[in-house]
Amino acid sequence: MRVVTYDTLNVDEDKDNDDKDEKDEYRILYGHQAKGTKAVPLQNDKGFIQKRTKGKCAVIRFLRFSEKKQPEKHYRRLLKLYFPHRSDKDLTNETCLTYEHFYKSGRKWDVEVKRIVDNNKKRYEGYGRQVNSALE
Repeated sequence: MRVVTYDTLNVDEDKDNDDKDEKDEYRILYGHQAKGTKAVPLQNDKGFIQKRTKGKCAVIRFLRFSEKKQPEKHYRRLLKLYFPHRSDKDLTNETCLTYEHFYKSGRKWDVEVKRIVDNNKKRYEGYGRQVNSALE
């Protein structure tokens, strides 16, 4: 039985996964699902995952806040969704006390936070507006 971490999922080398995010192909298992034959344990007893069946990628839905009416909630949502972090403390720093300020002028790993967020947003939210308009 292979053991993997959710951050570095192993995939078969013969597949072409250059443009595909591997995390979209796996789902987290809870309760009795973790006892199934296709359950893959994560390292350090962090739980179990299972490869999704073909054609069933995850669809993530979330609230959208107005940048003008509720700027702090808007920037907090952007950071929570698209900025790599382990806790909410990572979404601000000593010089940037608000989410908006951290997004617009903060730096992490010698890169602008805005650039990281915008790149991840573009990567993961490609058809978000089209899906929302189709659901309405």
